[in-house]
Amino acid sequence: MTGVAHADIQNANIGATPIASAQSELVFSAWSDTAQTGFTWDVEHSGFLSAVSDAKLLNIIDANPKQTASLTGPASIESKVAGVNGVVFDMKITGFDAFLNATGGANDVKFNLFAGNSVGLDVHLASFGSPLGALSGGIFDDVGNTFVGYVNAVNGKMAGTNATDDAVVTTAADGVAYAGSAAWGNATLYPGLSFNAGLGEAIAVAVLYGNNTVAAEAKAFTLNGDALQASTYLAQDGYHLQIAAVPAVPEPETYAMLLAGLGLVGAIARRRSI
Repeated sequence: MTGVAHADIQNANIGATPIASAQSELVFSAWSDTAQTGFTWDVEHSGFLSAVSDAKLLNIIDANPKQTASLTGPASIESKVAGVNGVVFDMKITGFDAFLNATGGANDVKFNLFAGNSVGLDVHLASFGSPLGALSGGIFDDVGNTFVGYVNAVNGKMAGTNATDDAVVTTAADGVAYAGSAAWGNATLYPGLSFNAGLGEAIAVAVLYGNNTVAAEAKAFTLNGDALQASTYLAQDGYHLQIAAVPAVPEPETYAMLLAGLGLVGAIARRRSI
C-alpha cells in the first residue's frame, strides 16, 4: 500500500485541548446542502451506556492499532463498549435544535460519524454505506487526511475544549469547517465510498485501517457478533444519535420459511372468518 500515515491526527481534536495518543474523539457531523448550513458535535462520552471516560477511538473499539494482528485476524472488530439491549450509545444531540432552526426546516439533512487514530496503524471508525473489504490505499489516505483538515478547521470555531464536548453550527462561508463542504461531507476525494446517511436513517459502522505495509481494509464494527449501526431519531426531547447492534438479516432459506409460515397463518385466519 502506498501513502502517508496520518501523523497529524494527534491534532485532530474537537476543542483547544490536544488529544493524546494521536487519536481523535468521535465526531458527529450534519449539514443541509440547500440551506448551506452545517453542524459538528464532539460526541459526549456520557451517552455511552457503559463506563467510557472519553469518546476517543481506543476507548470505543476492542483492538489495539499498534498490534496489526488484532485488526487483520478477525472478520469483524468488536466494540469495547458493552451494550444494553444491543444499544451502545444513545443521547440527545447537543445543540442540534439550533442547527435545525438555522436550516429553516430543510428536508435534505445528512449526517456522518468519524474518529481517527494514527498510532501504529492508521485506524478510522466511521459510518459506512459501502461494501466492506479491501480499500484503495490512496483513497484511504485521502479519507484520513481530509478528516484531519476538517476537524482542525472546526477547532478554530469552538470556544471550549474537547473535555466540554462542544457543538458548533457552521455555514458555507466557514470554508473547510463547514460540515457539508467539498472538504468533508461532500468530498469527492474518495470515489466509491459513502459515509453519509439522511436524518432519520440508519447506516452501518465500520473500522477502516491500513498503513504503508498493511493493505487498507474496512471491517464491520460489531457487538457480540451483531453489526452496529448509527442512526438518528426524533424523541420527545429532540433528535438523538444512537449506535446499536442490528440482528443479522435472515438467510434466504430462513426468510422463505418465514414467508411460508405467514402465508399459512393467513390461510388459517381466512378459514376461520368464513
